Amino acid sequence: MFFCLCIITYKLGLDAYYVIFSSDFAYYGVIYDPRGSLEIIISWICLITSTFFVDFSDRKVSNSVHLLLYIVCFIPSTVIYTFNSKMDGNFFYGLFAVFLAVGIQQRVFDGKIGLKQFSLSRRQFISVLGLFYALFSLIVIYKYGLSLKVPSLGEVYTQRDEFKSVEAARFVKYALSWLVSVLNLALILYATINRKYLLMGFGLLAVLYFFSLGGHKSYLFSAPLALILMLIAKVLKKDFNLSIALFTASGTLSLLIFDQFSDEEYTLASSLFVRRSLLLPSQIYFYYCEYFNENGLNFFTHNIPFSLFLTSSYAETAPVVIGKEYFGFNDGVYANGNVFADIFHNAGYLGYIFIFIVLSGLYMAIDYVSRDKNRLFTIPMTFMACYVLINTGLFVSLITHGIILSLLVIGFYPNINFKILAKTK
Repeated sequence: MFFCLCIITYKLGLDAYYVIFSSDFAYYGVIYDPRGSLEIIISWICLITSTFFVDFSDRKVSNSVHLLLYIVCFIPSTVIYTFNSKMDGNFFYGLFAVFLAVGIQQRVFDGKIGLKQFSLSRRQFISVLGLFYALFSLIVIYKYGLSLKVPSLGEVYTQRDEFKSVEAARFVKYALSWLVSVLNLALILYATINRKYLLMGFGLLAVLYFFSLGGHKSYLFSAPLALILMLIAKVLKKDFNLSIALFTASGTLSLLIFDQFSDEEYTLASSLFVRRSLLLPSQIYFYYCEYFNENGLNFFTHNIPFSLFLTSSYAETAPVVIGKEYFGFNDGVYANGNVFADIFHNAGYLGYIFIFIVLSGLYMAIDYVSRDKNRLFTIPMTFMACYVLINTGLFVSLITHGIILSLLVIGFYPNINFKILAKTK
């Protein structure tokens, strides 16, 4: 019941912010045109019903990932559906059906797969991690150099333009992405858990180097966020997932109260963290569904390996198409869709079945590789790896952003039984 109250509080906070933002961002699609009372009541019933099928217990690491998607992707979609009647309700109910089905699967399936794990000893793990870390680092340094010119937050866009101007092979870009998103993150977490402070300092210094290359703020903040998640998991232990729901609800409510005492209707922080990070991605989800449902699906023709033997009917990728169609007033807008938008624009309504299968399989894989592993390592790694699903397509998330690689790293991470076996010998 406490979890349900947290979600309701969070939803009400987002509702209030949507109304506030609609006065300034109608041109951006934040239109205040609420549905009828019956439709709003039904949406609330769907929301409350869904809370009882979210498993927030600590028995499976995948529960944390599902909670992340539920909070960031589903709840904001209820807000968009409620206050913008121009959005087709079928896309909301399709999303509701996915979260309901996945939630039931999470509660029913215990996450145990009868396959032998492939864990390494601690020495073997750091040796293998160090080998691939060194290999990918050499590739990146050979291409981009070793200078450390950390840009200010105001200079990041200039830095990004300079970074994009450098021609690099696809594998070089993969190497950089995997270093930042997976290998360096694993190094920092491993060093922190095992109190290897020199190694930890090296990893944090590498964060500054990676940030200096492309100016991507995600490069800068991913490691600190992972360490914060580790701290929360260590302090709150079994209440980690419930605390995430509580922090989200209380944070949104506190920000709303703070804004009431500011000179403006909302602060820059509210616009960035609520509108840009929560409401806008769900708004783009509805745009993806609407546009590609009316103009034809893409059938994964922009994704490898399908692009090798299929030709897309769209000359440009979905983010470019949606950016031009719905945000044409601003040149160069790249409207990234979340994993649900990506699947729908490729598979249509069948995509809801497909994404249920994909998420169920992903959760099983997460629980398999993280079984009997240190949760201070597995929770931040899976959380950060799967965070990209909230604004990136499926295949890009799995390969480019390193979800598959993260699962391999977690799988090779030392099993907690190694220490027990060592003591008994």
